[in-house]
Amino acid sequence: MQSISSLQDAGQTESFIFRTDLDGKLDMCNDAFAKACGYSRERLLGKPCSLLRHPDTPDAIFIDLWQSLHADHPWAGVVMNRRQDGEAFWLDLYIMRVFDGDKHVGYGAMARPASDVQVARTKRLYRQLLSSARHLAIACDYLKPVALTAVCVAPVIALALAAGASPTLGALAVLPLFGLQLWLRWRQERDMQQLLQSVPSACISTLSARAYSEGNGVIALANLALHGFNARLHTALLRIGMAGKQVEASSMEYAARVQHDAESLDAQRAETDQAATAICQMAATVEEIGRHVHHTACSAGDAHTLAERGLAMAAHNQESMQELSNAVKGIGDAIAQLVDASDSIGGMVDVINGIAEQTNLLALNAAIEAARAGDQGRGFAVVASEVRSLALRTQQSTEQVRLLIADLRSSTRQSVAVSARGVSLSEACAQEVDSLREALNGIVHSVGEISAMSHQMAVATEQQTQVVGDISGQIESIATLATRNAGSASEGAQSSRLLLSQAEALRELAQRFDR
Repeated sequence: MQSISSLQDAGQTESFIFRTDLDGKLDMCNDAFAKACGYSRERLLGKPCSLLRHPDTPDAIFIDLWQSLHADHPWAGVVMNRRQDGEAFWLDLYIMRVFDGDKHVGYGAMARPASDVQVARTKRLYRQLLSSARHLAIACDYLKPVALTAVCVAPVIALALAAGASPTLGALAVLPLFGLQLWLRWRQERDMQQLLQSVPSACISTLSARAYSEGNGVIALANLALHGFNARLHTALLRIGMAGKQVEASSMEYAARVQHDAESLDAQRAETDQAATAICQMAATVEEIGRHVHHTACSAGDAHTLAERGLAMAAHNQESMQELSNAVKGIGDAIAQLVDASDSIGGMVDVINGIAEQTNLLALNAAIEAARAGDQGRGFAVVASEVRSLALRTQQSTEQVRLLIADLRSSTRQSVAVSARGVSLSEACAQEVDSLREALNGIVHSVGEISAMSHQMAVATEQQTQVVGDISGQIESIATLATRNAGSASEGAQSSRLLLSQAEALRELAQRFDR
């Protein structure tokens, strides 16, 4: 047999927990068990338990184990296992079936390092199971009480023989005592077996019982049952302690989260108060904007009315300017006709002036001829003198007329230029008025759009005011809920602290009962 080591490095008081599925594969174990086996926890999970089986462990141990489990009873016993490095280590095992509701899902085990006494007894049992005389050894253990009875009866038989009693009669007297002893032992073991089998949580293996007491029999079964109950209680307490630790860790995490949530809710409440204040300010701003928009809409309506009035005036001015332009054109045409007439008059004056000059020459020639005629021509000379005087006066008048016509021509030319300028100005003014009319048309259209948009903005602002009011109400509700949630968070923190204290009390209670 290979060298055997205890689990001093793992700690004598260390408890190991592991669980397998129905196929015997590990699906859960604590770190202490993995460390004792020399594996990492991740390396063990999913592996069969046969990975830890020591080759020197008799098959009868495992046969006895499965017989107990298949009989719906737990099994307790000392088993030699093998570490990853091949070194042997002894475990005091307690194995029971695991159920999920009514469904059998696997096997759970609690193990502790076996004591030196348990290891010594189990070694002796292993040697007996592996030797050819194992049945004889078991029978010897079974007959030990009979031998004790024989030792007690032997002095009585010796005294009887010394008194002269027949040896045959003495033997016949002793044999019923041996039979009675064997029958009583068998009856006690049967009654104990029936009692233990009636208790599903009791261990019933007569083979593994030999690791917990010397020999076998009722005392060994009783010790095994007590050891199993103790292991079962220890397992329950250990699981309660583990659950308490998990509850404690979860409670601490929950308390931290609740504290964080409470702080977040306080911050949310503060931010909600700020948001409510901002919403109130925004509501006032929206209301003021609504008043300005309404005033803008009224001003836009007034501007639209004035623009339409200006458009009508521009149209009227355009018509007046057109009439003025037509009148100025008529004046220009009349002045042009006057210029033409003055030109004609000037020509006629030139003709008259020429006639006056010819008349003057003729009168001068007539005066000369009258002077030559003497007294006969004196009357003719007077007439010639008068004609000459009229001719001179005619020339003077025509000269004045010509000057007047020249002034008239100059004035009419200026009037024509002025009338032409007036026409061009009236046409330019008419174009400007037309442009102004188009501009006023654009202004009327734009002001109309501004008025319509102002009306829409007023309606939208009114709706926004209502929406802001609703938002303000909702924010107030949120603030109320935040306050309520903060209170709930505070109560949750208090509950988590209470849960933490209960978890600590549960763990301490499990430790107290496990001492």
